[in-house]
Amino acid sequence: MTEVLTVLKISEIATNGEWKTLDVGRQLEACYRSTTEWEGTGSSAGLSIVVARRAFTRDRRLPAGGVLLGIDLRSVSPPPSDGRYEFLIDTDVTPHRSGKSLVRVLTQLRISEGKPVAGVMFAILWPNG
Repeated sequence: MTEVLTVLKISEIATNGEWKTLDVGRQLEACYRSTTEWEGTGSSAGLSIVVARRAFTRDRRLPAGGVLLGIDLRSVSPPPSDGRYEFLIDTDVTPHRSGKSLVRVLTQLRISEGKPVAGVMFAILWPNG
């Protein structure tokens, strides 16, 4: 049986100033390295983007009709070896000429000791309704 994911709402994205935890496990980084053949020891831009998206969606699907306009990334340090992150999310919603809402999702990632890992900003045209 296939699990049906609920649709993410804009009001559910921000963490309202509270750091939340996300355990992606050790396998996510291993899978990422295997798929992309990334062998670096520093921070990985792609892996930070994957983790940030998982943090803001929190196992919910994005609504149909949305458009990803861009991603802005500030990578600071390598990912945690245990796959445990903390994240803080802020959103900014403004009207867009297309009639959709322009949603900017700023996700800050850090390890449990408070050391920053990355800041990722997604700009998304969000369907109304």
